Amino acid sequence: MPPRLPDRYALEVRIGRDGDVEEWLANDVELQRPCLVRVLGPESTDERRREFLEAVRNVAAVPHLHLAQVFAADELEDGAFSVSEWPGGIRLSDRSSADLSLDPSVFLPNAEGLASALAALHEHGEVHGAIDASAVFFPIARPAKLGAIGRHRRWSLPGTDTTTLAAVLEEALTGQPAGSFPPSQVVDGVSPALDHALAAARAGRIDAAGLAELLASVPVSAPPEPGRGPSRRWVMISLILLVLAVVLIALGSGLRPGPVAVPGESGESLPGSQRSTTTTVAAPITIVEEGLRVSAIVVFDPLGDGEERDSELVNLTDGDPETAWRTESYFDPLPLIKAGVGLQVTVTGVPRQLLLQAISPGTELEVRWTPEFRRNPSEWELVATARAAGPTLAIELPVRGDGLWLVWITQVPAEGDRYRASIGELGFR
Repeated sequence: MPPRLPDRYALEVRIGRDGDVEEWLANDVELQRPCLVRVLGPESTDERRREFLEAVRNVAAVPHLHLAQVFAADELEDGAFSVSEWPGGIRLSDRSSADLSLDPSVFLPNAEGLASALAALHEHGEVHGAIDASAVFFPIARPAKLGAIGRHRRWSLPGTDTTTLAAVLEEALTGQPAGSFPPSQVVDGVSPALDHALAAARAGRIDAAGLAELLASVPVSAPPEPGRGPSRRWVMISLILLVLAVVLIALGSGLRPGPVAVPGESGESLPGSQRSTTTTVAAPITIVEEGLRVSAIVVFDPLGDGEERDSELVNLTDGDPETAWRTESYFDPLPLIKAGVGLQVTVTGVPRQLLLQAISPGTELEVRWTPEFRRNPSEWELVATARAAGPTLAIELPVRGDGLWLVWITQVPAEGDRYRASIGELGFR
C-alpha cells in the first residue's frame, strides 16, 4: 500500500526498493514537475529514520550540478521520506546490464562532475557511505547525478567513497571489473592519463577533489573519422580472425599449420600457435654454451595491448649490456595496472641457468615454462622467482625438455615519478 505523503506529492509509479528504502516516481502538483520520492516504512527503527533524515538534510545543503538536488525531507507517522529531483531513470547499473557503452567524450566530463560533487559533499563533512553503480544516474543528454542519498551506510570514511566511485566509473566505462585492464587499452579514444587518474584514486593516493582535478586534465581523443581506417583494436581482431581461418582451413585439409620461420634462420622456427599474442621477433642468437641455442625472443603481453617496446628486443642479444630492452614507463606500480609483462624465449637444448645482465635493481620477476604455448601466464609452470638486488641476476633452472620459457616481470622499480625496468642482456647456460 502506498505511503501517505503530503498532498502536494502524487505518487505515479513505484520504481522498486533500494535496500530498506522504497522509491516512487511522483509529481509535485504545486510546481508541476516530476520528482523522486524515497520512503522508509513502518518497519524502520527510530534510529534508522534519524540517520536517513540527517543524511538527506546534509546533502540538501550542498548544491552541485552532479548531486541529486533535495527538495524536502520529513518524518511520517509511520516512517520518513525525502523528495529530490527526478534525474532520469537510467543508472550506471542499468547501462551495465543492458551492455550500453559510454562515449569517452560524454563519460569524462560527467566523471569529473561526479568526483567534484563527491568532493563538495566531503567538504561539507558528509560521507555518502554506499556508492555503487545503482547510486549513479547517467541519463542520455543530461548531467550524471550522484543519488541514493540516505542509504544505510556501509562505510564512514571519505576515502572509501573516493576509491569506490573510481572503481564504479572504471567498470562502467570498460565493462570489466576495475583493475582488470587499463581503460586506454580497452576503449578507443581514451588517454592513458585516465588510467593514471582512476588507478591513483582506487589505490587511495588521492581524494575526491584530486580525482576531479586529474579527470579534468584528461584529453579526449576524437573518434576515428570516416575514411581514416579502422582502429588498431579492430585491426588486431581482424588479424586474429584471419589466423584462425588459416588454421581451420589447414585442419580441414588434413594438414598441421606450419611454424613461423625466424628471420635469417631457415632451420629454426616458432610454434604457430603462439602468434596470437606475440609481435616482434628478435634476431636469432647463439649462446656460447655448447648445445644451447636461443632462436627467438618475443614480447608476451596478454594483459595489455600486446606491445612493450618491441623494437628494442634486439638489444637483449647484441652482446652489449649498455643497450637494453625496457618496459613501458608507467604512472603507477605495475600491479595496479596489470599482473605483469614478459619475454617469451624459445630455447633449443636444456638450460640450467638464466642470466640477466644490466637489469634494473628492484625488478621482481617469475620464470615460467610450458611445453606448448598458452595465452594465460598462470597456466605456465612456475619454476623460479627472483628480485634483482644488483645489475646481474643469475637464476638456477630445473631440468625441462623442449618448450617455451617466460621471463614474467611482476614489479618494476620507481624511476623518478614513473615506474620502469630495463634488461641489458638475456642468455642461458
